[in-house]
Amino acid sequence: MGWTYDYEKLVFSEGTDPHVFFEDYNHDTGDKEFSSFYNNHSISGKSGDDGQQELQEVVDMLFNTEESGIYLCRRLYQFFVYPVLTPEIESQIIAPLAKYLR
Repeated sequence: MGWTYDYEKLVFSEGTDPHVFFEDYNHDTGDKEFSSFYNNHSISGKSGDDGQQELQEVVDMLFNTEESGIYLCRRLYQFFVYPVLTPEIESQIIAPLAKYLR
C-alpha cells in the first residue's frame, strides 16, 4: 500500500484536504509496469518525500483512460438522475461528460 490517511480527519469540511501520507516501510519502492490497457505505462518507484508523487501518477494514469470517465459518468447519472441508461443518454450525455472529465 504505502499510502494511508489520518483517521482523525475523516470528516472533511469545505476548504480542507484529506491528510494522506506516504509510508516507505509499507511500500514497494521498485518501478511499476502496467499492462497494454494502460499503454504499457511505467511509473518509477519513489521513496521518502517523493513517494507522495507516485500516488498522483497512479491516479492520473487511471483517469487518463476513456473507460474510467465513462464508468464514473454512468454511475453519477444513475445515482442522481435515473438508473436506466438508454443509447440516447449514452451518446448525448454520458460520452460528452466523460470526454470533459478526461
